[in-house]
Amino acid sequence: MNLDRPQEASAALGSAARLARAADDPHSLKSALEGIATTQARLGDVRGSLSTLGEAVEAARIVGDRHQEARLLWMQAIALAESGRGDLAVARAEESTALLRSLGKPEAAWFEKQLRRYRDEGSNLDAAALQPSNDRPAGPGPLGMALSATKAMAAFVGSGLKTTPAEVQRARAATCRTCEHHTGLRCRICGCFTEAKSRLAHERCPLGRWGG
Repeated sequence: MNLDRPQEASAALGSAARLARAADDPHSLKSALEGIATTQARLGDVRGSLSTLGEAVEAARIVGDRHQEARLLWMQAIALAESGRGDLAVARAEESTALLRSLGKPEAAWFEKQLRRYRDEGSNLDAAALQPSNDRPAGPGPLGMALSATKAMAAFVGSGLKTTPAEVQRARAATCRTCEHHTGLRCRICGCFTEAKSRLAHERCPLGRWGG
């Protein structure tokens, strides 16, 4: 399912969630709810995303999927930060990192580092990223970047550690250099370091400008 088309994805995921509820299938429900929350966030419905994430966390707990529970808690932290509720965002992020640490997940240290950065730079950082400004790049704050980086690494491993051919990497880099959202080092939209991202076969431009 293509979550880059949130309107279409939302309708399909809503149907999947209704079927999962009717079948009393919490395994399918938790995945559908996570997708719904993601599309709601992309459509700017932060309140709806928070509500859906709460349901998804409960579904993950019912089936004992603690890794997904930790990811969903971190997603809650991002949504809370974006709605200006910094204290609650920190609480959810702490809950997520504690759970990751208890599971022995290597990403726990990275998430903890980003949580410290979020605290140091101010609890309104992610919310500020939603506001237009000429003084700071738009894009995810440290909480969002932590989740994006972890997903990217998992996708890289899942792809068999595939990298792009040299000519593809050069074409991607050239596209980024001429993009108004490129800082010279990072993409303002996704927050990624483009030099590294352009070398990974599974990665895509958030605006679809790389083609393929």
